[in-house]
Amino acid sequence: MTAPEGPCSVCGLPILSHMFATCDSCGKAYHLNQRTDRPGTDCGQVWINEEHLGLEFACDTCLNPPEPEPRYKLLCSADLAALPPLAWRIRGVLPAVGLAGLYGPSASGKSFLGFDMAGAIADGWRWFD
Repeated sequence: MTAPEGPCSVCGLPILSHMFATCDSCGKAYHLNQRTDRPGTDCGQVWINEEHLGLEFACDTCLNPPEPEPRYKLLCSADLAALPPLAWRIRGVLPAVGLAGLYGPSASGKSFLGFDMAGAIADGWRWFD
């Protein structure tokens, strides 16, 4: 096993030949001090897989993955005030970006309204301005 050309995938420092290991999960190189007579740090772990009777290597990035970003972020009033003004496809009714919905009781004209808005947008007309 020879040391890689690049830095450690976890800490970014160069890897010396006695501190080199490759993660079984991501395939990237990381620090693993394999000698007790030389100083060094560990940026991962190695253990014995008793089921397959083999060594397994894993870097700290794969062992402790970062928390994913939340899908939705709640905004306070200051965050809302700092947002750029909305761009409208139909002013005050249909935003240019995002979601919109038409709802109401059956046979109340939702489909007609939707087709009328779509036609106005397609032809470039102002819709009920």
